[in-house]
Amino acid sequence: MTTNPSAVIETITPDIARAFLSFSEGNRSIRKTRVDQYADDMSRARWQLTGEPVIFNGKALVNGHHRLLACIQADVPFQTVVVRGVSEAAYDVIDSGLPRSPGDVAAHHGFTDPNNKASCARLLHMLRHGNIRDAHTAPTRSVLMEFMEANADDLDWANHVGRRFRVTVSTCSQSHAAASVLWLADHSSQDVALAFVEPVITGAGLAPQGAQLALRNFFMNRQGTTRARTTGIITISAFVRAWNAWVEQRPVNHIKPWIPGQPFPEIVRFSA
Repeated sequence: MTTNPSAVIETITPDIARAFLSFSEGNRSIRKTRVDQYADDMSRARWQLTGEPVIFNGKALVNGHHRLLACIQADVPFQTVVVRGVSEAAYDVIDSGLPRSPGDVAAHHGFTDPNNKASCARLLHMLRHGNIRDAHTAPTRSVLMEFMEANADDLDWANHVGRRFRVTVSTCSQSHAAASVLWLADHSSQDVALAFVEPVITGAGLAPQGAQLALRNFFMNRQGTTRARTTGIITISAFVRAWNAWVEQRPVNHIKPWIPGQPFPEIVRFSA
């Protein structure tokens, strides 16, 4: 059937959002954490008019549910493009374009090595907010860019350390190592964190039953296995467990990987 879609920029109030949602005939499952993130952006005036539309297929709402629910939750209006009159077949291809990654956005903001820095910043933000185990509560891109701007110097430093780590310890991602080192620095200083990680990078001065040797072996022993590419949370947990042994001056032969379902290891603060 031939349709004549129309598009217009509208200001959506909470009442209008409720009215729009009343025309929904069912949609994909609502992700509460995404609604919370959008509502936080709206309430903090971070929300931007991007051109991404709320879409109606005839009278049925087919796109925009999370934004409309966030508007109601935040109790603030927002502007958006509203498209009406799309064909029923259009639902199958909504959101099929390639989304911009956090790295793409970071590059637009002028960050060098944007993919690695954005990945590092995402992990660090989740660590600092106590939600490292829940990927659904990762920061939105606007929150992530604010965080990256505020921590640009730290990200430069950590990215350099992470790059050196990746060169010699190939099973550890650069961004994962960078986030781990920044997490250690949060509980000490950059100098202390670097003093801990430097022997792991170089392989020099590693003591038997030492935490640094155990951490280096943790990654070296993963080479050539199906676990060779270690996830961010497992990498950080390994750093934390080795760091804790180092700070507490405990002998350690090997680092046990974190297993889903276990409590994530608490990090010990360094005191001189």
